[in-house]
Amino acid sequence: MVAAMMLLSAGAFAQEVGKMAAGVQASYGMHKDYKNFGIGAKFQYNITDRFRGEASGNYFFKKDYVSMWDINANVHYVFPLTAKLNAYPLVGLTVMGAKFNASDIYDDLLAQTAAALGMTVAQYREYCAQYGIDLPSGSDFEENETKLGFNAGVGIEYLFSDTLKGFFEFKYQFVKDLDRPVISAGVAYIF
Repeated sequence: MVAAMMLLSAGAFAQEVGKMAAGVQASYGMHKDYKNFGIGAKFQYNITDRFRGEASGNYFFKKDYVSMWDINANVHYVFPLTAKLNAYPLVGLTVMGAKFNASDIYDDLLAQTAAALGMTVAQYREYCAQYGIDLPSGSDFEENETKLGFNAGVGIEYLFSDTLKGFFEFKYQFVKDLDRPVISAGVAYIF
């Protein structure tokens, strides 16, 4: 009898097919070599009363000379826990990009070298040009990668009203050489 009541009550809180949500989120990516904060947006569409599709994207700010971005296409299976609280596992694909830019290090070293010689950076560049000394450019210190991978994780959402919800999500992004867990939290408008 208890199991029957749980099934009936779960059906009462099911998602409405065709409902959509759009929102914003703050994220924190935790690669073993670098960690960075990001901001992003997401769009959800309820395919059935339990399954929904989600498209999202994030930009992760530069830290330790690395900035990243991702675009995700995930599927959620929604488990109603109470009238206002849902949990969901998620799986999907991700395209992730990473940019390593050490030109700031180069600029600092150039300034230090010029100062040690009693010159400005402009004077040092002139000196090097005059004597045929080739200086690398800042772009020589950049590396970009874009890779395809997949996501797996879990999330929880709280319905503040019929049109507003908050969410917290943990996912792992399986991407060769860029694997990392990402936590996100945000709000979404339901329409």
